[in-house]
Amino acid sequence: IFFESSSTKIDKDAYTFKMLNKEWDQEKWKELILRLHDDYLIIQSVHNKSIKFEGTYYAEEKFDFRTACALMNNCDLFIGQEGGFSHAAAALNKKAVVYFGGWIHPKTTGYEFHENLYYEHPQSPCGVRGAKCYHCEEARKSISVNDFEKKIELLI
Repeated sequence: IFFESSSTKIDKDAYTFKMLNKEWDQEKWKELILRLHDDYLIIQSVHNKSIKFEGTYYAEEKFDFRTACALMNNCDLFIGQEGGFSHAAAALNKKAVVYFGGWIHPKTTGYEFHENLYYEHPQSPCGVRGAKCYHCEEARKSISVNDFEKKIELLI
């Protein structure tokens, strides 16, 4: 399994809230990885903003996007957020479970052959960029580790 937990790779104020609103809770990622790591090899993307998760294979040196995609190409599944790696997984024809939350709709940037976790709500998708979004916080709370795990089981 190729894993990327964060969309945040750029140090610019304009991205701070957007990325916060797009991301799933880091504690939930941690719990999911701990549930999976005994049964699967989980390779985590490495970059300047990576948060290392126990239970993943995490290289000591960062690698570029091209190298990460080459690694992903040798994996059976991608798990992570909507973003560059979910698009790479689609380009590589990889199965994936992708967190969309309530920020952007899978009909906009998702793929039908991926399992997309989306928060169905009257305010979804919100696309809030310049402030912390409480609707996106609700999305993070409502999409559980069990939801993710069930989607993974469907694909593996």
